[in-house]
Amino acid sequence: MIKIRNVLALPFFLFSLFFILQGCKQEETAPEILQAVKYEVLSKKGNIRSRSLSGVVKSADESDLSFRVGGLLQEITVKEGQFVKKGTVLALLDPQDYKLNVDEKRAEVSSASATLTERKENLKRKKILLKDGFSTQAIVQESESAYQNALQNVDIAETRLEDAETQLERTELKAPFSGTVAKRLSVIFKEVEPGQKIFRFQSEGGLEVQVMVPETLIGEVDKKERVSATFPTLKGVAVFGEVSEIGAVAEEGNAYKVILTLHNTEALDIRSGMTANIKFTLDDNVEKQVFVIPMSAIDLRYFDKKLGKLNKQATVYVFDKNTSTLKIKRVETREIIGNKVEVLSGLEDGDILITAGVSFLNEGQKVTLWKPQYSLPATLDK
Repeated sequence: MIKIRNVLALPFFLFSLFFILQGCKQEETAPEILQAVKYEVLSKKGNIRSRSLSGVVKSADESDLSFRVGGLLQEITVKEGQFVKKGTVLALLDPQDYKLNVDEKRAEVSSASATLTERKENLKRKKILLKDGFSTQAIVQESESAYQNALQNVDIAETRLEDAETQLERTELKAPFSGTVAKRLSVIFKEVEPGQKIFRFQSEGGLEVQVMVPETLIGEVDKKERVSATFPTLKGVAVFGEVSEIGAVAEEGNAYKVILTLHNTEALDIRSGMTANIKFTLDDNVEKQVFVIPMSAIDLRYFDKKLGKLNKQATVYVFDKNTSTLKIKRVETREIIGNKVEVLSGLEDGDILITAGVSFLNEGQKVTLWKPQYSLPATLDK
């Protein structure tokens, strides 16, 4: 009975052994699994660099208007955003006190004129009496002096009247040029002082853009440089302009104020306060051609933490098609623009640059190039 059991178990033993050996064989011949990496094939960009910066549109001639005299602000005759012609009355002060002052000065002129007439006639009589021998030269000279004083008093009175009339005229605030009331800065029935701002006023046409340029770029901005401007709120609108002013002193954030004059804006609905995107051309040296690569291609394990920047050098990986391995390349960088980096040297046309996950890669590592997989729509079998 024992022999019979052994004979019956033998086939099961051989069958199990076959599957075990097959499993070992499959493990030995399993293909190597390589890491797939994202990449891009490099090609050199044009030599002309550009940079876009945001600025704010302003009127080229913008003024804060104020009365030259003080008083009660009696009336405002215009609204914000209203266009007015030169000389239009914008606001009025209560003129009553100024009118009374004019009347007083006119009375002074009348009194001085009457005195002058009297002394003139008196001098005339004294000269006749002197001629007939009934007066003396001293009396004539005294009359002459009184006449000159009266003449001078008339001049003073007339000057004071002119000043009073001018003050009365200044109770009307008029537009110094044709333009738009950008903002109202005061309210009626309020006492205002001479020089207190009442309106912000913008000239007709003539727009400019104020841009803050970083210190790293200000050296490449030149006066009269031609720029282009687009506007996020005005689709399809683009105008040209030129640099008219460059600030000499750094302001907030170590940036310099640059003023750009826009051309041919009269027929466009460009308004003060709008955002403008200004495109600067930074250099046109034909000998300098660059690659523009994504920041994600830089291996930050080689990043200069002390300096906190690329320091003109960076490390990237390229794919060797012959060996399917990675090679490190040290490159010279120039400018960081958004999430892109300009590379001056260290790369060549046709290089296969690894663009993602570089901090997990190593030189000599064998990889495969990632290919996107697209899911096809499901179909029903007929």
